Amino acid sequence: MAAALILLPPEIIAAAGRGWRLFPVKAGDKKPPLLKDWPAKASCDLSQLEEWVRRFPGCNWGLACGPESGVYVLDIDGEAGKSSVAEWERSGLLLPSTRTHRTPRGLHLLFRWPGGFKFTISGGKLGPGLDERGDRGYILAPPSLHPSGHRYECLDEDVPLAEMPPWLIKLHEKPSQPSKPTGPTPCHANTPGSRTTALTKDIGALLRRKLPIEAIEAAMLATNRIKNDPPLPESKVVATVRDMAKRYRGVEPLGATANPAEPMTPDRASMLASELLTTIESWITGYVVVSEAQAKILAVWVLHTYVLDAADITPYLHITAAEKECGKSLLMDVLAAIACNPIRSGGMTAAALVRTVDAHEPTLFLDEMDAAMGGDKEYAEAQRCILNEGFHRGGMFYKCDGKNHDLRAFNVYCCKAFAGIGSLPDTVASRSIMIEMRRKLTTESVMPFRHRAVKAAAAPIKLLLESWGKGAGPHLRELIPAPIAGLGDRQNDIAEPLLAIAGLAGGEWCQSLTDALRAIYGSSTAEDASDGATLLRDVRDIFEGRSIEKISSKDLAESLCEIEGRPWAEWSHRRPISTNQIARILKRFGIHPQTIRTDSGTPKGYRRADFEDDWARYCPLPLNSTTTTPQPASPLAEPLFPNGNTSASVAVANSASNPYEQKGVAAVAVEQRGEGAMAIGI
Repeated sequence: MAAALILLPPEIIAAAGRGWRLFPVKAGDKKPPLLKDWPAKASCDLSQLEEWVRRFPGCNWGLACGPESGVYVLDIDGEAGKSSVAEWERSGLLLPSTRTHRTPRGLHLLFRWPGGFKFTISGGKLGPGLDERGDRGYILAPPSLHPSGHRYECLDEDVPLAEMPPWLIKLHEKPSQPSKPTGPTPCHANTPGSRTTALTKDIGALLRRKLPIEAIEAAMLATNRIKNDPPLPESKVVATVRDMAKRYRGVEPLGATANPAEPMTPDRASMLASELLTTIESWITGYVVVSEAQAKILAVWVLHTYVLDAADITPYLHITAAEKECGKSLLMDVLAAIACNPIRSGGMTAAALVRTVDAHEPTLFLDEMDAAMGGDKEYAEAQRCILNEGFHRGGMFYKCDGKNHDLRAFNVYCCKAFAGIGSLPDTVASRSIMIEMRRKLTTESVMPFRHRAVKAAAAPIKLLLESWGKGAGPHLRELIPAPIAGLGDRQNDIAEPLLAIAGLAGGEWCQSLTDALRAIYGSSTAEDASDGATLLRDVRDIFEGRSIEKISSKDLAESLCEIEGRPWAEWSHRRPISTNQIARILKRFGIHPQTIRTDSGTPKGYRRADFEDDWARYCPLPLNSTTTTPQPASPLAEPLFPNGNTSASVAVANSASNPYEQKGVAAVAVEQRGEGAMAIGI
C-alpha cells in the first residue's frame, strides 16, 4: 500500500518537527477550532496532521501554546501595542530577539515556555494593544489565512525561540507550582551532554514513522536549532540521520516503491494519477498565482516528467511575462521542487546542454532564455537546433568530441521548461506551451517560498510520484488520445502525452485539460504565428473586409500599414513594408504578383484565388462552434484494458457540440495498437 498523500504546508511540517502541537481551524478564519477539546487533541504527529488536512481541506492551523508545545506568545496588536512596547523600552524593559510571526495587524513574538508559572489568555492586562497566549490558548500558525485575506508569515525561519525575559515573568501576579508537562518533551534547551541522546531519540521516532530521509533531515536541523544550546554542527546532525537510517531496517529509502514485487494495476494507476494531479495543482497554486487553465496544464506536465519513457514527444513549457517580477523564476522553483530529476540553470552553453541531457536525462529548467537567445548568433543557433531535436524520442545532436574529434551522437530528448521575457525562436515556440505570468495583486495571497521548508514538504510527494511513475508507464503506453478538434497537428502532438495522463486519471481531468489547452492555444495562436502566417491572415482580412477578388501591390502595402498593432507600418528600420518585401514573403508560399486589370489601369497585384489554398493550410478559420464531432467515451467508463480477444471496433454515436456534456455514450471506440490497446476520446 502506497503512503498517504501529504498535503501539509511546509511551515506546518517544520512546526511539527519542533514539537509544537497543532490542530485545524475553520478555513479563512481565526475560529472556531474544528476539533472538540482541541487542547487535548492538538498534535505534532504528521500522520495525524495529514488525516486532518484530508478531512478539512484548506483549513487554517492553530498552534496550541503553553507547556506542551513549550511556547509563550506575546501578541502586539496595532499601533496601541507598538506604543506599549515603546513605553517598556523607555523604561529599560527590552524584549530579546526571538522568532516572530507577522500578523495582519501586528506581530506575534514567540518565547520558550518558562517553568513554574501558569499563563492562560490575557487581553490588555500587560498594556493597551498587548495580549498573551499561554496554557489553553492558541494562535494561528503560518501560513494560515486571516479573514482580511492576508496570510500569517514567519519573518525569519532561522531565528530560534528566546528565553522569556525575567521582567516579563514578574509582571504576572499568580505564580503556580511547577508541574511536569504531559506528552513528549517540550522545547527546553538540551545542554552539552544530553544533545546527542535527545537527537538520536527524535530521529528514531521519525524513522519508525517511515518518513523520507530528506524530511527527517530537515526536521532534525530545525529541532537542533530550537532545542540544543548550543546547537550541534549541522554536518553531525545530517550524518547521524543517515547513519541511523542505514541501520534501521524499517525505513524505506527515498524513491522506493511501496511493494516493488507487486505490479501496479490499471485501477490503482488511475486512482493515484487523479490524487496526485490534485496534490500537484494545490502545490502550485499555494506558492504562485496562475490561472485555473495554467494550473491544470502545469500539474499534468509535472506528472509527465515521471513517465517520459511512455511518450514519444515531450511538450516544452515557455514561461514568460510582459514585465519582470511576475513570478517566472518562482514558478520554475515551484515546479523544480517536485519534478523528476530537475536541473535548473540560469544559462548553459550548447556543449554543456548536450552533455547534461545525455548524461542525466533530467527535467531541465532554463531561466533567462531571452538573454541566451538574444546573444551570440552562433551559440543561439546551436541551442535552437538542440531544442528542436530534443522534442521527440530518439532526438540526437551530432558533435565532434574528444582530442581526436571523433563524431559522437548525444541524446537530447528530455523534459524542458524555459523562462524569460519576450518570444522564443518560432521553431522552439511551436514545440512549447506558453504560460504567461502576470504580476500578483496586493489582494492575492500565496505562501512564502522557503527553500529548506519546501524541500522537506516536497520529499514525500516526490516519493509517491516516483512510485506512480514506475508503475503507470506501461498503462500509459497503451492509451492513444484522440486529437482535440480545432487545434493544429503540432499542437495536438504536444497535447497527446498530457491527454493520455488526463485520460488515465479519468473523472473531470479529460474535460478540464482539454478546455485548458484550448484556452491557452486560443489566446496565443495569433500572436505566436510566423511573419508569413501573419501576413497571410492580414491579407485575408483585407480581401474579406472589402469583399474584393483582386488588389494591387501598392494598395495592399498601404492597407497592411493601416492595421493597428501589426508590424507592417515599421517593418524595416521603422519604415513601412514595401511591395517588394511583401513579394519576397509571399514567394515562400508560391504566390507571385501578376498583372491585374483595375479601373485605374493594369498594375501588378494579387488575386484572391491565389491565396485560398494557403489560407486553409497556414491560417485556417476556427471551426464552427455548432459542428458535431463523434467522440468516444472516457477510457475508464469501461475496464481500462479490453479483453485481448476483442476484435471488432464499435461505432460511436454522434455527440453534442461539447463532447463532455453528453449524457450517454452508445459505445467505446477501440483502436488496436498491439494487444489490448485502446483509443481514448477527448
